[in-house]
Amino acid sequence: MILQRLLTLCFCFLCFALSAQDAKTYKKLGDTYYSTGKYREALDAFQRYHEVKPEDLIVKQKIGICYYFTNNIPEARRFLTYVIENNKKPEADVYFFLGRTYQAENDFKKAIAQYKDFLRNIEKDNINRPLVKDAIRRCAYGLRISGGKSPVIVENLGAKVNSIGDDFRPILSPNHDNKLYFSSARAGNLGGLRTDEGLEDAELGKYSADMFSTTVINGEWTATQPMSYLLNSPRHDVLLDFSERGDQMFFFKGYTSFSGDMLVDTFKRIEERSLFAPEFKGDIQMWKGDTGPHFFNDSILLFASTRPGGYGGLDLYISQKSNGEWQKAENLGPTINSAYDENTPYLSNDGRTLYFSSNRPDLSMGGYDILQSFFTDRTETWSPPKNLKMPINSSGDDKDFRLASDGLKAFFSSSRKDGFGQNDLFVAYFRGKQKETFRNPELALFADVLYLSKKREEAKRLAQQQGNGEGTEEGEPTFTTEEITTYDIEPLYYEEDGNVITLKNQPKLKQLAKLAAEYPQLTFLLSAHSDGADPVKFDLYFSIKKAEKAAEYLINQGGVAPERIILKGYGSAFPIAKNEVNGIENVLGKRFNRRIDVNVENIDGLPVRMNIVDPDVSKQMKTITAKLIKNSTKGLSYKVQIAAITQMYKGDLIFRYPNAMVESTADKNLYRYTVGMYKTFSSAEQLREDLNKQGVGDAFVVPYMNGVRLTENQMLMYGETYPDLLKLVKTEEVED
Repeated sequence: MILQRLLTLCFCFLCFALSAQDAKTYKKLGDTYYSTGKYREALDAFQRYHEVKPEDLIVKQKIGICYYFTNNIPEARRFLTYVIENNKKPEADVYFFLGRTYQAENDFKKAIAQYKDFLRNIEKDNINRPLVKDAIRRCAYGLRISGGKSPVIVENLGAKVNSIGDDFRPILSPNHDNKLYFSSARAGNLGGLRTDEGLEDAELGKYSADMFSTTVINGEWTATQPMSYLLNSPRHDVLLDFSERGDQMFFFKGYTSFSGDMLVDTFKRIEERSLFAPEFKGDIQMWKGDTGPHFFNDSILLFASTRPGGYGGLDLYISQKSNGEWQKAENLGPTINSAYDENTPYLSNDGRTLYFSSNRPDLSMGGYDILQSFFTDRTETWSPPKNLKMPINSSGDDKDFRLASDGLKAFFSSSRKDGFGQNDLFVAYFRGKQKETFRNPELALFADVLYLSKKREEAKRLAQQQGNGEGTEEGEPTFTTEEITTYDIEPLYYEEDGNVITLKNQPKLKQLAKLAAEYPQLTFLLSAHSDGADPVKFDLYFSIKKAEKAAEYLINQGGVAPERIILKGYGSAFPIAKNEVNGIENVLGKRFNRRIDVNVENIDGLPVRMNIVDPDVSKQMKTITAKLIKNSTKGLSYKVQIAAITQMYKGDLIFRYPNAMVESTADKNLYRYTVGMYKTFSSAEQLREDLNKQGVGDAFVVPYMNGVRLTENQMLMYGETYPDLLKLVKTEEVED
């Protein structure tokens, strides 16, 4: 009996010893996979070890991180939370990856809390501190934009298309609406796993990329087909774009995924092919890291580059084809580019709507988010980019956005954590056709505007000298009377209690929101006036607050981007009607004066006409001040800025000097106070000098065109038409 017990104990000990030895082997194997980024394989090994050693918190932490990288967010959170709760001093990385799990599911508040715990547990000089601070900024941005509802429906293209690898760069066939091309780094590719010596860690252990296609049959995407062995190779092969007619294919071939050649295939028969496809001839250097090229209309090339002279990270560049040759690429400028990365540009059919991806933390809720910007011919500028929001964007990297020709859907890639692998292909379905997909052969491209001809400049100057300040540019569309839609734009009248969103105003605001949705390049100028009933020291500030209420409605109810709304407050300085008649309060006149005038800007090149409806004030009640403000702001005018603050101005300068005004834009909490209103720079400069003598050393002259503040680029553009404006430019250059 005793002997039997001893034998049993020995057997159990032997089994335990063998299990412990196996566990040690699995742990070592898991660490090897983990260090090379093979998280699926590492997870399998760690789980086997975990069955024997469930108390090992370090392995639990690695299991949680493996779950994160293999898109199992609930399990990742469960393991990482357990480590934090049961380890008196967990590694800082646990907080970081727990934050990533919350961010992946758009729980931005909890993500921020974990990221802050990470920062508390690392040294002040830790190289990851700036990166995590940017992650916090992205979460804060996610909080700001996550409340809105979007009518867009987004869905994964499914397991027949996507893999557990990296699927990216979706491009619809230019000749077949039901065929989609893309690139993928997945098992089975010709290049296999990258194990070559000399590769960077980021390349080791990953599959080389090949090019694929998939087709819709019976309403669903079919299994993928690799492109010909004449195109795919053991190297990285990535589809870049097609020519407009589809008779040329541009693709990348490189030893690594970030350095190689841009080649051109013309779909010749095998017997007509050379051994190697010809290299693309243009100002793009993919062997130096240029990336994300997009061809528009066979005459425009957009791409991303880290070449010197940019604004930081990847910047977007444009090259135009002229006389059969591609010209030197130019940077798209600071409105589009930032100190972070801008990548995968796409220009829609209208030639003016640009989509691209950026990881700038003030406009992204994850990594790369897809942004949209519009080019305006009149000002020759890009609009500030706006985020396409969820569900198109996510907490992952969202890139490669391209609209389909039908305007009802778009394809893109995303690393969001509800996918099959690293990056998956997705499709976005819109409720209505996106207007930027309409192609107008007479519509001038923004590149044409960048390369202005003398003839166009002369035509514009002539039109401006005739008094409209804008002019019709050569190449812009002309429309028949039947094609033009006229919109009556009426003032918004508010109640004595300050209520702007009245039953009468709501249809007017909805019309503006509809215009904004139909024509994304439009901007709206809301100029608020008052009846003088408010205290004098509050009058100016209270008036712009009325304009803000109208802007809030357009933003929250109408979906208008805040940066498209300019706000002004004039107070009671410019009444359109008399507040008193023969010493008696004029109730109707005050009603007219409690209003917000609406102007619609950037209508050039659109089949619309804005009929600004003035209040119907009788001759007995009408004042001359309303006409004065309209004449004074027409064309070029100047004012002097005395303050730019986030609250109400409390000084007395707005009472001591005439024509005080406060202005802002709906996307910024900054109020800019100006005084004076002049048609010449010298008059405004005299006021500035007087203000300097009064101790206002930071006062400066501000130019306006038709009541809209000019940017530095616009000042230069209008300089030839308005030579007086160049005096201000020269003054600023001297001061600089």
